[in-house]
Amino acid sequence: MKQFFNSTNTEGYRKLLSERFPQIDQDRLFEEAEKILTRIKAEHAGLSSLERLHTDNKIFPCIALYKALQDVMAKEEALRIMGDATLIKASASGDMFRKKLRTRRASGMFVTMFSKIADIIFGEKAGFEVKHYKTEKYDARFDMLACPYHRWFTEYGCGELCQFACKSDEYAYGNLDHIVFERSETLGTGGSRCDFHVYLKKEQEKPLTVHEFGKENEKTIVLFHPLAVRWDIFDRVIPELEKDYHLIIPAIPGHDPDQPESEFTSVETIVTQITQWLIENGHEKVTCLYGCSMGGSLVIRMISEGIIQPKCAVIDAGITPYELPKPLTYAIGAKDWTMIETGKLLSLKALRSVMDPDLISEEDAAYLSETLKHMSAKTAWNGFYSCNNYSMPGRISQPSYPAVYWYGEKEKKARKKDLRFVKKIFPSVTFREQKGQDHAESFTYHPEMFVKDLKAFIEKAESEKQS
Repeated sequence: MKQFFNSTNTEGYRKLLSERFPQIDQDRLFEEAEKILTRIKAEHAGLSSLERLHTDNKIFPCIALYKALQDVMAKEEALRIMGDATLIKASASGDMFRKKLRTRRASGMFVTMFSKIADIIFGEKAGFEVKHYKTEKYDARFDMLACPYHRWFTEYGCGELCQFACKSDEYAYGNLDHIVFERSETLGTGGSRCDFHVYLKKEQEKPLTVHEFGKENEKTIVLFHPLAVRWDIFDRVIPELEKDYHLIIPAIPGHDPDQPESEFTSVETIVTQITQWLIENGHEKVTCLYGCSMGGSLVIRMISEGIIQPKCAVIDAGITPYELPKPLTYAIGAKDWTMIETGKLLSLKALRSVMDPDLISEEDAAYLSETLKHMSAKTAWNGFYSCNNYSMPGRISQPSYPAVYWYGEKEKKARKKDLRFVKKIFPSVTFREQKGQDHAESFTYHPEMFVKDLKAFIEKAESEKQS
């Protein structure tokens, strides 16, 4: 029969014994422990394979070695050796888990599987009595009401060993980057149960970076930039607009050079962040909300929530949710994501070759190339997928102020479903076709016209309200 107390299984114990009790004959000690283990296993040969997974590999070997140690040292010293060796091994397991669960994705998968695996390995067939609780995603909670570790350690007069079996869970799972392991009591320390609660930590949202210009002005415009560009895409219109307006330009997460580690989450989450910032800074009522493309999606969602009340709103070629089966939305998202990821790989020269040289300067192409290269794959996926599939509130707030949907003459066909969606959810919204323009060209390639049109729309909205 294969011996349990071989060189591998005794390595940790041998190291501690060499440091504290160098006079002990270790080979003889482990031979005695093997004899005790063989006898105990023979007494319980009828246990199931799942029960033996615990008894033959962990519980009975601990009992056997603990008893053998007491023949050569005081019981207190034997207990200390058993505890220290067990927790050193559990700490090594904790280090292994930390390395494997460095990402939130891996950690989420671990939490999802934790309860399912526990129900098999630590289920009734393995000698445990478990009470499960219904929880939400990435949250596992159950109580161990009866446990073979507690049972067998107690029956063999070694109940004090059970504390280390319980404590080892804390060493293994209690210091992970993205996972919380909570427990208030254990059977091994006199509790009525071992209550397990393992869940994914909530991702802390970093403060939103917001750029402001013309703060001395009373009237306020909030500008939301498109996907795959930065907040400074508005540089061509800021100098003129800040003369008369207080400009608020959020750097959308995942596109923020001041927070390069940030990621685009979702339209809904980012709208919540922006709304909170506006309220905290006294801007519940702004003069105008403006958003282009992805930024237009943010404006649509903000209008529908009705928390921020502008005097007017401009949705410039805003992206609206698809009303399609999920498999198809994933396929479209994958296509868009692949396009962005491919663009990242192109050299500046190659990128220039696929652009209109009469419209896009070398400086513009360099800006786009740099922005793409600093945009993570996660932001690219979340950005495209969320803009195409964000949710609308159960009760959609209708704008009591002028709102207009701008779109370029050259993109009318591409915006067909967006126009239809906006007409359906906001019947009062008007539409304006920008002659000769394509997608997101208003403030980039026609800045003077953009400033003129935006100011005219704001002034008209204000005059209509006064009349």
